[in-house]
Amino acid sequence: MNSCKLFSTVLSSVKKRLMWRGIFLGGSGILLLLGMGVWAPLSVLSHWGFLTFTLSILLISIGWIPYRNLARLETHPHTLLIDAHTLTFISTRGGTQTIPLAEIQQVDYVETPTRYGLQLHLKNGKVFLPRFLRDSRLNEIMHPDEPNKVS
Repeated sequence: MNSCKLFSTVLSSVKKRLMWRGIFLGGSGILLLLGMGVWAPLSVLSHWGFLTFTLSILLISIGWIPYRNLARLETHPHTLLIDAHTLTFISTRGGTQTIPLAEIQQVDYVETPTRYGLQLHLKNGKVFLPRFLRDSRLNEIMHPDEPNKVS
């Protein structure tokens, strides 16, 4: 039986959307920090300075951390190993999940504006594998004698 190795992919549309969100939120945090630091009098800063600083750092983090994680995923992708009897998902964060092929009933490709990947329908539930694109090699390995099962 064949085996294959698939890697996760970052779509440019998702990366672009996260970049613009990061620019908006991060820029808002920087403007808030600079605005309060430059134009607020000391009496206002003594009461609101810590809260403003915390809110600014929070806005910058919320804006840029998801983009940074996605950029890291581009250089260190998730891996999907499929051999004769098992499907193994290896996360970039170090976790692995092994599923016997006999447990998989169907594989669907799911794409929404915020997430995409492979949805595995198992005999006892579902598993979502993020950032994988539709691939015809999944059909050949998982269901060699049946028509296309990846939808």
